[in-house]
Amino acid sequence: MNRTAPAARVLGASLAGWRLTVDGPRPRTLTLDELRAVPQFEVVLPIACVAGRCKPAHWTGVRVRDLLGRAAGGPGAWARMVFLEAAGAYRVMEMGRLYAQDPLMPLALRLNGEVPSRDHGYPNSPSRGGSPSGPAGRSWCTTVSSRPPSWRSPPS
Repeated sequence: MNRTAPAARVLGASLAGWRLTVDGPRPRTLTLDELRAVPQFEVVLPIACVAGRCKPAHWTGVRVRDLLGRAAGGPGAWARMVFLEAAGAYRVMEMGRLYAQDPLMPLALRLNGEVPSRDHGYPNSPSRGGSPSGPAGRSWCTTVSSRPPSWRSPPS
């Protein structure tokens, strides 16, 4: 994590009724229970924190590429992710196609078999091992938007 939930202004009230919007040609909105019902996978990837410690961790969740596919993102799509943070540099992330289509890139719902605390990403965290809580140290994803390869994709 790059900061705690209170520092990011992610409070319990802001998580009440949380939904994940998967935007694209066929948009969908999923509750946490619906997201948990989507086929899950587990992968062992390093977990790194801003304190510099790194160790293997079991991440369980939904592949980002599968979420993009549900919205008709298609092969080669990249993603824009929007997070619950009220403002700032960690609110939006452009995820290049190599990350978005990586079969080891989960939108993690469990870490080492447990639901993470709010400070550690509840209800979800995009995670690619070796960087703090995902490619840019973000958690609390609310929107995954599919972007086709032809749509001025950012470099991967």
